[in-house]
Amino acid sequence: MTRTIFLLAASHSYRAGPFLAAAAELGLAVRVVTDVPAPLADLWQQPLGVDFNDVPAATAALIRLG
Repeated sequence: MTRTIFLLAASHSYRAGPFLAAAAELGLAVRVVTDVPAPLADLWQQPLGVDFNDVPAATAALIRLG
């Protein structure tokens, strides 16, 4: 069974590549969760967009995704 991890990143992050490569080397599946205000998640085509400023809602969203 493949283990899955979440990578929490800014929506404009250019630094995710090394993390994704390392996860692939370890045989991990990665779900990238981006910091984006909830109303803009669909507009910006961010299927796993979470507003990191709203900690209770972000935590609940991550629990639902997990």
